[in-house]
Amino acid sequence: MKIIRLFAVSALASVLGLGVVQAQTGERQPTEFPPDSYKGKQYVDSDGCVFIRAGIDGNVSWVPRVTRDRKIVCGFAPSLPSQVASAEVVPEETEVAAAAPETSPSPVVKPAVRTAKAKAKPRRKAPVVRRQTAPKPVAVASVDVFPKPPVRLRTAASGRVEITPQTRIAPVHVVANRVNTRNVTIPRGYRRVWDDDRLNPHRAEQNLDGRNDMLLVWTRTVPRRLIDQRSGRDMTASVPLVYPYVDIANQQQRLGEVTLVEKDGQRMKRIIRNQRPVAVVRPPVLSSRSAPKAPLAKPQARVTPKVADTGVRYVQIGLFTTPAKAQAAAQRIARMGMPARIGKKRRGGKLYSMVQAGPFAGQAAAQVAQKKVVGAGYDGRVLRD
Repeated sequence: MKIIRLFAVSALASVLGLGVVQAQTGERQPTEFPPDSYKGKQYVDSDGCVFIRAGIDGNVSWVPRVTRDRKIVCGFAPSLPSQVASAEVVPEETEVAAAAPETSPSPVVKPAVRTAKAKAKPRRKAPVVRRQTAPKPVAVASVDVFPKPPVRLRTAASGRVEITPQTRIAPVHVVANRVNTRNVTIPRGYRRVWDDDRLNPHRAEQNLDGRNDMLLVWTRTVPRRLIDQRSGRDMTASVPLVYPYVDIANQQQRLGEVTLVEKDGQRMKRIIRNQRPVAVVRPPVLSSRSAPKAPLAKPQARVTPKVADTGVRYVQIGLFTTPAKAQAAAQRIARMGMPARIGKKRRGGKLYSMVQAGPFAGQAAAQVAQKKVVGAGYDGRVLRD
């Protein structure tokens, strides 16, 4: 019993679904229905349209088969090709010609005479002149014009400190451990232990230019190369220095002027050497034993102009315990624009490096140099020939 009910419910659902489809397709029916003996579930009428069997309890209805777009599926071969709907033959209707009635003379009707009515002329209204008051002049508000005050531009200090090659610098540990020795006075009853520069307040100070020169080192290979110790770069072709000099001022004083020039696509160094005093050529000494008695012409010797003795020519800078300190002092004097030289002096059984500024042309030039040396922090009180 339950199975029968299940089949009935499914059949009812299919009928209802097909009914909805049939309603949407406009209740299309087959052109001709199949006979009762037709048992197929699908039927194609003479137009080629497909219909599906549906119904309950022996009531059969044919529902058109549609696509997803709700269009009837057609174009198939008819299920019953022998049954073709025959068109009804309609007999042609014969037209019976009716006899024309006898014509009787029609009465003559005179046309009515219509009189054209004259159109009334439109009445023109008299122009109305309206008096309008002239607009009152608008008073323009006065504007006071004042000259614009001039803008004064002032350059404020940026707070930056300009660093030049002559800027004084010192190692970090020296600055951190430095003790003020400028205002120290020797108490009564005491004396200085050392007279050299070990108590110099400017000890270990240097400038950027000198620092750069100290970092330049010539190699021991052949050819000699000038190497920057900070970066390891080869500075031979970019710095006007020749071996063994690492200071331009010292090189210019002892050797001459060195400049970089370009020749045939290569960078070269041009050296203009300083003029040296001409050496005196001594005349040759001839033996008179093998020579004839005739007088011989004496060769003329080159006479060099005598330089007047100007007296003081050097200003002593000081004695240094190591050659490095003496070299640093000489470079500092050279950067001040004065020539300098380094010598050796023995005192108390020890060998010291002596630095002197000079030579100078005379007493006045030596005194000017002495003031510069004293102003730089050196003793400079000893003047030597």
